[in-house]
Amino acid sequence: METKEKRLKRLEGSSNEALLTLLNSQGWLFVDKELKPAAKNKFHNLLILGIHSVAETWSEIIFGGSSPNEFKLYLEYFVDGIDPDQKFSKIAEQINTWRNVIAHQWLSSQGYSFGIDIEMKEGWKKEEGIIYFNPLVYFKCFCKGFDKTLNIIYKITTEAQREQMKQRIIDKFQKW
Repeated sequence: METKEKRLKRLEGSSNEALLTLLNSQGWLFVDKELKPAAKNKFHNLLILGIHSVAETWSEIIFGGSSPNEFKLYLEYFVDGIDPDQKFSKIAEQINTWRNVIAHQWLSSQGYSFGIDIEMKEGWKKEEGIIYFNPLVYFKCFCKGFDKTLNIIYKITTEAQREQMKQRIIDKFQKW
């Protein structure tokens, strides 16, 4: 295993190295080994929590924060599909709230306006004031974007911004 000092030295290299280190470790250790089996087994709450942790990590790195606004930006750039029912950024607030319900309280009146339906073909739909959400479609869209993360970052940022991202990765690495 790479020592902490060696990892830090590597992260301090190019911004590309820092971004790839985070992307590859998250992809291999978390998305492939944990989230894909959760999707296969239809563990929708684990998918919501897992996708949110990746989204918050990258929101902090790319956009400098992890508020609901940065979460929505992450969905716009990295998750939203082409079809209207795959524009998850349109319901970012509700997804974020539901993630908080799962993580922090479980029982919530929010369950009367936000429902999970893993059998429907759409990613989400609104009927009679209730948003129905399919975490399996959400995960498929997430995976497509995750696989293109570095390409998307290079399209939406400058080298100076990528250097800031590298520093955020280093700061987080040293803090925790």
